[in-house]
Amino acid sequence: MKTGFTLIELLVVVLIIGILAAVALPQYTKAVEKARSSEARMMMKSLHDAVELYLLANGENATFLGENPTAELDIDLPNLKCNVTGESATACCSENFCYEARVSDGRGSVSASYRGEHYYLLYDYLEPEDPWKECMFTYNDDVAAAVCKSFEAEGWVYSPMGG
Repeated sequence: MKTGFTLIELLVVVLIIGILAAVALPQYTKAVEKARSSEARMMMKSLHDAVELYLLANGENATFLGENPTAELDIDLPNLKCNVTGESATACCSENFCYEARVSDGRGSVSASYRGEHYYLLYDYLEPEDPWKECMFTYNDDVAAAVCKSFEAEGWVYSPMGG
């Protein structure tokens, strides 16, 4: 008597593994992107605080931050490289995000743009009377939309761009 698995049994096992992988992979991708976005939120919080201090120290007539905003903001942000080729002259970039801090007419803003496959932008507007935060994602990108939607509990507004 021969022992072993039949072809049908092996095909059923392969089918079950394929279904599990098809369900798990998108969820894993969303979890990885949410973890990466926490880097951006942490860095943006540091930049937000530095821009607020800059505004307090320099008053309403503060100007646009120059080519190295981290030096002008008197903040040490390790692992950021400023003046990265192909990015804005005022952007400082990490492995996953590029950050910009701007100050103009007594208002400040901090932004982060993701440099990976799923594109989304994070904006933190330091309006004196009405500060707000926004996450914009590429239209029809479910992963970026899930990342932006996860910020909603923290008071972020999210919306698609393009499309």
